[in-house]
Amino acid sequence: MQCCYRGIIVLKRWAAFFFCWLCWQGNCLAAPHTPTLDVIHVEANTGEAAGGHSAILLGPTVFHYQFFPDQTFLLVRDSWVHFKYVYTELCNRSLRLISLPVTKEIFERLGNHFTTIIVEQQYQFSRLGKITQQQDFVRALADGTDVVMPFVGLFTRNISKDPATMALVRLLEKQLGAGSLEHFAREARQRAGRLLEAAAQQGINEIRRSAELRKAVLEQEFFTLLVNGASLDPKAVVEIPSQPQLLPHEKAHLASYQQVLLNSLVSQMTNHRPGWQESVFLQAARFLAVQRSLSSGRVCTLVPFSSRAVVHAIRTDVNVAPVIARLNREVTESRTVFLQTNTSISLAYTLLESAGGRLNELSQAKHLHHLRTENGILLPSRSGTVVVDWLPDASGYLAAMLTALKAKRTFFQQQIQQKFGYDLATRNCATELVHEIETALAGCPLENIGVDERFLPEGVLSFIPCCMYDRIRQEFPAAEEQLVSSRRLRALAGRYTKGNDLCVWLQESNIFSSTLYRHRIEDSSFIFFTDDMVLLRPVLGAVNLAWGGLTSAVGLLSLPVDNGEQLWQGMRGMVYSLPELVFCTIRKGTYPLADVAIIGP
Repeated sequence: MQCCYRGIIVLKRWAAFFFCWLCWQGNCLAAPHTPTLDVIHVEANTGEAAGGHSAILLGPTVFHYQFFPDQTFLLVRDSWVHFKYVYTELCNRSLRLISLPVTKEIFERLGNHFTTIIVEQQYQFSRLGKITQQQDFVRALADGTDVVMPFVGLFTRNISKDPATMALVRLLEKQLGAGSLEHFAREARQRAGRLLEAAAQQGINEIRRSAELRKAVLEQEFFTLLVNGASLDPKAVVEIPSQPQLLPHEKAHLASYQQVLLNSLVSQMTNHRPGWQESVFLQAARFLAVQRSLSSGRVCTLVPFSSRAVVHAIRTDVNVAPVIARLNREVTESRTVFLQTNTSISLAYTLLESAGGRLNELSQAKHLHHLRTENGILLPSRSGTVVVDWLPDASGYLAAMLTALKAKRTFFQQQIQQKFGYDLATRNCATELVHEIETALAGCPLENIGVDERFLPEGVLSFIPCCMYDRIRQEFPAAEEQLVSSRRLRALAGRYTKGNDLCVWLQESNIFSSTLYRHRIEDSSFIFFTDDMVLLRPVLGAVNLAWGGLTSAVGLLSLPVDNGEQLWQGMRGMVYSLPELVFCTIRKGTYPLADVAIIGP
């Protein structure tokens, strides 16, 4: 059994690698006829961006390292379009690119190497995530508290004997047999009891046993919710705004998708494919969401955001109308695709669910004063609590199980810390890219990009992104260079072409009269922009420094009221003004939203 389990894990790992490899090969096909390795330097801005940023572009795909709040330093893969959107539009940072022509062999080596790193990261964190879930689950059982589990929150016990849910139960039992769902729930409870009894009597692997126990509890909860007729949680389902009434042929298409979901539910309940306990929650919830669409005549979907979504505070004066307009078009396109396709219908529905969820979230942002964001295609996984009061008493074995899980989790965490730690001088976004490029090209003749042994000669300051970029530019003087201006500079250049240069500069050079930028607290305290004015930069920097000092002084007076927020902003403003005195600029301002479509990686 243990060998079989390890075989499944290895198979999953190779499947993930094969999927990412296929995505990369698709990008290779879309790459230009003459492949290039483009080294990107992202200019500095406030906060963690003060040191600049490094990335590489291979075809349409950007690879770059990022530091995350959990203290990990990971390789990230983005589309070039999304990367530009984040850094030039939201972060308001200009990009410089230097294109190095390479052979097809080198291009593919680099792409495959960085894709392998991504897969390895996903595998490592997947292991940690699963063991953490199991540890939290066993701890809750041992403490006698409710268990938090994914997908359970799609349903609510507060509404029982829901007509839509009871109709789904009748359809399932028509194919599986009368009383089959109660039988499945009873079997899951019995299996969970046997797992604990057998484990208490025999020296069986605690980690494997905890995983099976968790599956049995989740399985029992699913069938119990259906038998009781639990309704969809009102907070888990949303009617997509600004969409027309469903036409008769559209309702017929939704009904056919509902049948697909029903068939899949029956298949998974009988065949027990890996991970089916979580999948049936999602499919049953989608079945009920589709039923709500048919009943109301409007497209309803599940709220797609997961627990990984980032919550942003939104001010009431932020103009979200342009983004809502574009999301509306995206929803309309996704709806059209879904209602016209008969192949990959589940994927088409997922895309509609993602687009509709983002549109609904943004439509309510100004009312709720917050906005959830999450990259990529979204998948609803709303967590909820499960009451487990039917298990036999096995507190002694649960304690042993918890000890084993804790040791395993600590081991995984140490591995991740060793592999994905951050160091300012030896392991940052610049040094790691160079190191991995050289690792990928080890043993490959590099004459095609003008070097013999190393991709980049070592230097004292090569760990600084801008210094690394300048050294590459010196090593490859004939390489093509490109500038992608930041959002504000691009808009400012457009103003200069239409008006008097002096008048435009006087209006747009400060935060008070600027029409291109609204001051944000996150950007620190300042008056003048200095990124577009070199000769006057020290003078404007001195004004910004004085303004930061004045803000700090006022902040001392308001300290009891705002808990030092204004004082902190003034001090940050002074720090970011100091480089301007010596003709350097870091602060450029940022934007909460961009007047372009939201694009996932």
